[in-house]
Amino acid sequence: MDLIGMADVIRLASVHHANAGPGRQSAVFPLLHVYGECVGYRVCLIHDPSAPDGGAYRVVVGQADGDHVREAAIVPATLAGEIDAHVAAIAILRALETVEAGLDDPPV
Repeated sequence: MDLIGMADVIRLASVHHANAGPGRQSAVFPLLHVYGECVGYRVCLIHDPSAPDGGAYRVVVGQADGDHVREAAIVPATLAGEIDAHVAAIAILRALETVEAGLDDPPV
């Protein structure tokens, strides 16, 4: 599933229109949280109320200076799901920080 947009809202392209080009249908979701940026990528959380069973939280990652993002995790919109989304987002950001730290290390 492609995601488009990374300002104050995320536009989530429909699955069946993912390869349809510029005329894609999309739904707009507000950013709930921006976890941070590292090595040129931003990690964010959105809520998709249209997902089955009460909605879903989606952790998305995209280039900090771009407008394309991808889903990295999808969890149910429950208290436990929200906690899982926070854990996943922090783990992704930490992995990016680890990559960034490794870029400064001299080659072995």
